[in-house]
Amino acid sequence: MPSRITTGIDSPKPTSTSVQHRKYMDGSMNDHQRHQRHQRHQRHQRQYANGIRVFRTLEPGSAGGVQWWDDSQRVPAAARETPPRPYATIPFSRDVDFVNRGDILDQIDQRCAEPAGRVALVGLGGAGKSQLAIEYAHRIREGQPNTWVFWVHAGTQARIEEGFRAVADNIKIPGRNQPKADISQLVYNRLSKERNGKWIMILDSADDSDLFFSRSSDDARNGRPFSTYLPQSPNGSIIITTRSKDLAFRLTGRHQNMIEVGPMAQAEALTLLEKKLGSLPDAHVAQMRQEISLRCMASCSYRRGGD
Repeated sequence: MPSRITTGIDSPKPTSTSVQHRKYMDGSMNDHQRHQRHQRHQRHQRQYANGIRVFRTLEPGSAGGVQWWDDSQRVPAAARETPPRPYATIPFSRDVDFVNRGDILDQIDQRCAEPAGRVALVGLGGAGKSQLAIEYAHRIREGQPNTWVFWVHAGTQARIEEGFRAVADNIKIPGRNQPKADISQLVYNRLSKERNGKWIMILDSADDSDLFFSRSSDDARNGRPFSTYLPQSPNGSIIITTRSKDLAFRLTGRHQNMIEVGPMAQAEALTLLEKKLGSLPDAHVAQMRQEISLRCMASCSYRRGGD
């Protein structure tokens, strides 16, 4: 967020910075001026930690000989980007044939309603975890238009970094275009502040624990594991889809925040087939009911054996 420039301490009379510096160095500044300088220095340090550093420079033809710049973009203050209104970044269209899976969507909603809520959808590949997350994301887009929805593919380090870069670009975080910008830290700082609005982030296909908990070799991240960059704030929630129960627990912190997604119930599977294929003759329905029942039994047996 661009720094707020006010009058008073932030905007002293147009005086050459070199003159002020000489006064500071030769001791001619009084105590009040030194206190102002110290406060200004601390404020700029905090701004720099958040990816923003504002400084004053003399420019010919500018008002009073003073112009403010934001060095995250190296452009005049008048040309800073305007923060956009919240919107959803969902890379998948809504499935018009979606079949509700019991109360799973209601459970997700309950967890996301908690301050800094986290919830993990856990199950085998193809169980429908991502489809549930897609449906929930579209419901948030329709029902809560003032909520940001971010989708991050979390299968590889490159995809995670790409996803966080997209978040930074979508909400136009100052400082993101600096050559050595720590994008993950900028996103963390921005989304961790409650004043920046409500948001939900989906981490899809987060199956590899090492991606989140091993120390990074990236200089920009100073060796920090990626899990430390997942933002937390009372106005934000994270939904994770994963095949790993261990990773689900480590990212959510509670078994109560893990929702197991198993095979579709027989009635749900038949409803989905009818939606996809249209009305079916009774003989075909009976045959498919039997096949679905056998497949569900086989899947349950496999999962019990895997446990």
